Amino acid sequence: MDLIDYTTFKSEIAWKQAEMEKLGKEVSKYDKVRGRYSELKDKLERASARLEALKESFKDGPLQQLSEEIKVLEKDLPECDALLREMTKQAKELND
Repeated sequence: MDLIDYTTFKSEIAWKQAEMEKLGKEVSKYDKVRGRYSELKDKLERASARLEALKESFKDGPLQQLSEEIKVLEKDLPECDALLREMTKQAKELND
């Protein structure tokens, strides 16, 4: 191996080491993001489990019955509103 090959080889090694350091810094940034992602994913999974537990406890209880009654009333509300407007209009006509 002559001197030119040796210096070229040394400069390539130095360049590759610099690239490895640069990549190491980039990977460390992503490790932080990956850690935060995992933490948030765990929180989301725990929150989903709590929500499911609440849904199960809500089922067949008085709040569920009330919720269903509210849904029925909300369906009937536009029809009742229209009837009320019509009756108000008729009452005004009778008063005039």
